[in-house]
Amino acid sequence: MITRENFFDRYWAALDDEGWKGIVLHSWKDLPEKIESDVDYAVAGCSPRELLVFLERFSREHGWRLVQVIEHEPSAFFCVCMQNGGEFEQIALDVTWDYRRLGHFLVSSETLQKEAREVGGKSFKVTSPGAEAAYILAKAAAKNKGYHEIESRLKELCHEDSSNFAESLKQAFGFQPKIEESEAGLLGELKEWYPDAAAFKPVRSGKRYGLSEIQLYLRRCRQPTGLWLGFSTGDSPSGEEVIEDALRPIKPLYRRNKVTPRLKSSGAVKALNLMIRTSLVVETKAGKNLLACKLRAMIDAEASKDSAEVTRSILDHLNKRIVRRIAKL
Repeated sequence: MITRENFFDRYWAALDDEGWKGIVLHSWKDLPEKIESDVDYAVAGCSPRELLVFLERFSREHGWRLVQVIEHEPSAFFCVCMQNGGEFEQIALDVTWDYRRLGHFLVSSETLQKEAREVGGKSFKVTSPGAEAAYILAKAAAKNKGYHEIESRLKELCHEDSSNFAESLKQAFGFQPKIEESEAGLLGELKEWYPDAAAFKPVRSGKRYGLSEIQLYLRRCRQPTGLWLGFSTGDSPSGEEVIEDALRPIKPLYRRNKVTPRLKSSGAVKALNLMIRTSLVVETKAGKNLLACKLRAMIDAEASKDSAEVTRSILDHLNKRIVRRIAKL
């Protein structure tokens, strides 16, 4: 079993060995020593199914498990890998091909991958200064951020290579400055252009659209990403403690966590209103589902009251579900 830092470093070489192009999109300077959130990256040369099959295999070979995959945009997957023991370290890898937001196409894979570069001492490649600028502008517009919130990084990127900066923004958004002789002039025009840029009007509306979005929602309903665990610990305080400890490493996988004696809603409502919203719901006084029966038996066994063993069983359950989902892509 390897550490999160080693997992991260080895991943990019493994992508290269497959003949695929993986690049980190932004906020890469402190990686992998500091991984404070999910790692946004783009890939080219493979299909989503091929990549997910590879990631599942790569994780398993290194003592980890792929335990969460959320398709948050068409062909954009938020993937969580987790150590299958030890400290149960986690890493979230958010992959895309083209960059889309709310279903709207914003930056092409060609633009993101063009002139990707190596940086000293890093195990991975990053975007060119212009491609990173295009990604940052598109992401900021999608989140309705003001120019001042991204201005500092744009200045740095423009200073690195102003010609690549201008060319990438032209290719991505049709941005054509009148004055390109100086960095100050280029950035000044970009600042005036950004608030009303036609390229960002659809995504700034906040509206989703298109057949691909409908298909995405249907896939989410058929393959929910949450976990419901109906579990009765009876009168065993030690059993409750084991479950509480076992769930602690799991909870960060889910956007919402809820532990309750009973849920008022019934089966179909649970599936629609809880599971597809990436929620972990635990009923402590509920009928036992198949997973809960297995965990209950483990806790009742005199030789097994190890919360780490229970955690691994939950991770194996999640991993098997992911493997079935990948097979349907």
